[in-house]
Amino acid sequence: MVVLNCAGFGIVGAVEDTSIAEAKGQFETNFFGVVRVCRAALPAMRPTRLRLKSSTLAQFAGLVSLPFQAFYSASKFCS
Repeated sequence: MVVLNCAGFGIVGAVEDTSIAEAKGQFETNFFGVVRVCRAALPAMRPTRLRLKSSTLAQFAGLVSLPFQAFYSASKFCS
């Protein structure tokens, strides 16, 4: 079984110009989307003792933030 859990989108712009609704949408997809996929896949993976591997690409985006992408980097840092 393979689960590719890499959904996401980016908001480009200054924090002060980004609405709370847009920021929440970013976290809903980039963080909570990952959580939902993990929760859906784990029951099927447990009996076969498969392990989840995390994406280093998403983690990198969270560690090295780019200008005008604060919410994207924050949402990827959490996941």
